[in-house]
Amino acid sequence: MQGEKRLAEMNFRNLDKRKLGLIVLLVTVLLGAGAYQSLSGKVRQAAEQNLLAMANEQVNGKIDVESIELSMLGAVTAKKVRLVDKAGQTVAVCERIKISYRWRDLFKGRLGLQLITGMTIYKPEVWLVYREGKFNIADLLKTREEAKVNFRGLVKVRNGTMNFAMTPLKNKIEGINGTLDFAHEDLVSAAFSGKLETSSINLDGQWTAGGSSAFALTAKGIDLAKLGLTTEDDPLRITAGILDELTVKAEGTAGKIVLQSVEGRFSGVNTTGVLEVTQAGAGFTQQDTAISFTNISALYKGQPLTGSGRVLSDAEGNQTLDFAVELPSADPAAIMPQLKSAGTLAVNAAITGPARLPKISGSFTLGGLEVGGMAVSGISGSFDYVQNVMALRTFSGSTNGGSVSANGVIYPEAGKYSLSIAGSGLNSAQMTTKDVSGPLSFVGTAVGDADAALAQGSFTITDGKAYGLSFRLLTGDFVKRGSAEAEISNLALTTALGTFYPEQLNQDILNRLNATAAEKGIPTSMDALKKAGTEKLLQRILR
Repeated sequence: MQGEKRLAEMNFRNLDKRKLGLIVLLVTVLLGAGAYQSLSGKVRQAAEQNLLAMANEQVNGKIDVESIELSMLGAVTAKKVRLVDKAGQTVAVCERIKISYRWRDLFKGRLGLQLITGMTIYKPEVWLVYREGKFNIADLLKTREEAKVNFRGLVKVRNGTMNFAMTPLKNKIEGINGTLDFAHEDLVSAAFSGKLETSSINLDGQWTAGGSSAFALTAKGIDLAKLGLTTEDDPLRITAGILDELTVKAEGTAGKIVLQSVEGRFSGVNTTGVLEVTQAGAGFTQQDTAISFTNISALYKGQPLTGSGRVLSDAEGNQTLDFAVELPSADPAAIMPQLKSAGTLAVNAAITGPARLPKISGSFTLGGLEVGGMAVSGISGSFDYVQNVMALRTFSGSTNGGSVSANGVIYPEAGKYSLSIAGSGLNSAQMTTKDVSGPLSFVGTAVGDADAALAQGSFTITDGKAYGLSFRLLTGDFVKRGSAEAEISNLALTTALGTFYPEQLNQDILNRLNATAAEKGIPTSMDALKKAGTEKLLQRILR
């Protein structure tokens, strides 16, 4: 019985201790909750009256908050926060901002910005606009001299969004995470990362108390077609391509930010407008008002193109081109499908002038081309090209044992042309079905297209032969339509008999001239003429 009594007393004492512990804990929680409720009310009132006012003193604008709450973990949470600039334009909004303090500062109701140990901004959305050489947020933070209180802590950003407009760019960066470090008295540092579509964006920067700033933006894998670089009204429009790498550096003072350098690389670019290329790639850099491009490679109408150059911009935003490009070995049928060409086309050209109306000037070589019914080979020349019209400055080539030249206007897309043409040293026997031989020269014009060309002009054949009759000079006019035989007129035939004006060159007419010459003992061929000359010379020697 005595043992049972002692056991009961021990259980009772243990039970009393457990109950006592629970009671103490409950009282502590109730007292803590009461103290927390009392403290939270005071903190909320202090935050609404003082903290928000102090935050507004740091900006050139206004910060609005829907509500402020206190957590037991030592943090003040501001919900539904909005920041507007001096003009009343919304610059940023966020879902909530968690502001951390030391408990002793919270307990005493001290909420100065300088006492904040850290800050986390959840789901912020910022509108960043670059206009007239500055960002809309450039002068949003007051300088040290303007601000009454300094914040010394780390601001974390979680899952933010940035809407940016920087002509001609206009897009949105999402999933932004990063920090703003206010730990140093005269310096604010920033480090952020985010996503533009499927590409990665990183931004590092800093501001000093004196208002100077420096930024570095890097990006990889940006879809250029979705970036908004060009519009439907632009003379050159980007329809596809990837910005493989981009680095932008900028510096500023007194709220005005100036781009220092832009460099990067793109690939797979397709364009329409004044210049249509596919699969274009290049490296680029920007200094001041010029963007330079190096190692350009592209396909122009399916043909490989290389080059380098730059784009210059003036104060009004007008752009001027200055490029050197080369088509080293192109299929002429792809470049000029309506012209009857052959062999390989090689072009060296300069693209200059306003971006809306550039001029292409250069030189070329071409394996072969049919001009005015003549097959010309070994071609070289020079040209100007503006608005789908080619001004052919020079053109030379070989045909029928001689050379030809031309200049005029070509419309490559339609395959039409209007040219002044000339030739010399041509083998006349290869240019007509008539029995005529001798070196031929001509001047004239060629108009039309490859299927319906009209060539006309005048010609001269010297020291030749027609249907067995030698002549010193044969002149006349010609008209050639397409591939048909040339029509000749206004003939003048100078022989040893004199000058004749036959209507046409044919066997009957030349036979009559031959018979007349024979009757008068006049040589009718070069061999006969040489023989007669030799005999005449021997007669004089033997006298």
